[in-house]
Amino acid sequence: MRISTVSMQQQGVNAILDKQVSISETEMQLATGRKILRPSDDPVNSSMVLKLNESVSLSEQYLRNGELASASLSFEESTLEGITNNIQRARELALQGMSGTNSAESREAISLEVEQIREAVFNLANTRDEQGEYIFAGTLSPTAPGPFKSNDPQRAEVIFDGNESQRLVQIGMDQKVTARDSAIDIFGDQTVDVTGVIAEKGTITGTDVTDADVTGLTINGTAIADVTTGGDVSTRVANIVANINAQKATTGVTATVTLNNTIELASNQDITVGSTGDISATGLTTGVNQITTGLTINGVEIVGTDGNGISSGATAAETAENIRDRINQHSGETGVTASLDANNKVKLTAEEDIIITMEEGGSIAATGLSEGSYRKDDIFSALGNLGKWLNPDDPDNPEVETSDGLLQSLDASLDRVLTIESKIGARINMVERHSDVVRGFVDKLKSNISDINDV
Repeated sequence: MRISTVSMQQQGVNAILDKQVSISETEMQLATGRKILRPSDDPVNSSMVLKLNESVSLSEQYLRNGELASASLSFEESTLEGITNNIQRARELALQGMSGTNSAESREAISLEVEQIREAVFNLANTRDEQGEYIFAGTLSPTAPGPFKSNDPQRAEVIFDGNESQRLVQIGMDQKVTARDSAIDIFGDQTVDVTGVIAEKGTITGTDVTDADVTGLTINGTAIADVTTGGDVSTRVANIVANINAQKATTGVTATVTLNNTIELASNQDITVGSTGDISATGLTTGVNQITTGLTINGVEIVGTDGNGISSGATAAETAENIRDRINQHSGETGVTASLDANNKVKLTAEEDIIITMEEGGSIAATGLSEGSYRKDDIFSALGNLGKWLNPDDPDNPEVETSDGLLQSLDASLDRVLTIESKIGARINMVERHSDVVRGFVDKLKSNISDINDV
């Protein structure tokens, strides 16, 4: 077979061109430091490098997110430190103002510093970050002066114009961190919430038991065995109680002896005491004994002790509903709204303080509520009440009559802020530890890419 001169020349040219391409690729590899210049060079390793680069890019984004979260948390932490310092100073002034040696001028001077503290806390609550966002506004963008607004010179009445949402930042595949906290968790809610224990039982207590026979006693329609044996009062009380408890499964009523040798009946339903004979020696009174009597809220009688008590239901849930409905009948007078939680606990909510009292001879055990005064303990109300107590507008009729609760409110405010501060510190540490792990992961990925692709 003859090979033409042209063919030989072409083969030579092709060989030279192939060498030039090979030299060019080698030069490119040396210039870029990469063995794989295009996917077709090594499809398998090229695909692997692509996936590794994507992982590096995503991990580096998580690192940037972590840096942003740490910066945001550090900024919030420094703001809260300022609030903490102000509250601590207000507490010192409260103690100073409670000294009986203060003159009117001294108290006024203290109140002026408290006023400055209130204004400082108000401004800190409306702090903006470097992007101009209000850090305590949640996910909203309120208008100036920020999420907290007030027309009250005392700053005790403040309107919150943000929301309770927290800012979450993704710092890992399955890892998020809270970069902004709820303002309500920090500053407190400007409503008063009072939640009782589970309401299940009501009690009635008789007068002194006397040394006489007991005949014809009935509890909730069930006859109780007579007590006609002699003995001292203690023995007679014990016998009456034993006979009542013998019918507990039928009546739903439990009897106990008090320290004063009187009989106490307890049940989660109404207790009807009847008589077909003489039961005066028991100290109990015939009739229907409603489960809740003598309840007063904010000076308004919800239910008296005149026999028109709050009846129970067949279940604890029905009993709690009856209590809730009766309280809500007076919401317009008391400013208090009642609701129930999933466990049949009665919850009271109001914009102002809630004062619960029980009239003499009443029974409010079934409500699960306790007597007492419940104040708003948000920061602004606490500082506002302190100012009003130190320097009331009308000294003869002060709005805050005593110092009771002032320190408790300040302490509650301080505890909230310190709790969030500690959580922020823990989050910053967590972000740093997580970022260290991610950096190590990125270094390993880059090392793998280098092993595959470097010349």
